Amino acid sequence: MLRRELTNKTLNALTSRDLQLATLASKGFSNKDIAKQVNITEGSVKISLSRIYKKLNCKNRVGLTALLQQK
Repeated sequence: MLRRELTNKTLNALTSRDLQLATLASKGFSNKDIAKQVNITEGSVKISLSRIYKKLNCKNRVGLTALLQQK
């Protein structure tokens, strides 16, 4: 229960755009595919995902996916 509360608190630090990008990344979409889907540049996706990783204290998409599955 405590772990779930921590995960929810952590995810609340994300903006709606962050959550959208994180969800797409965790579903296996490439940065290029995410960029096309949300109409931003591939570079913006990369920068945003790096920022999301820092906010959530995870290193990569695998860690991001694990966190999102816990919510």
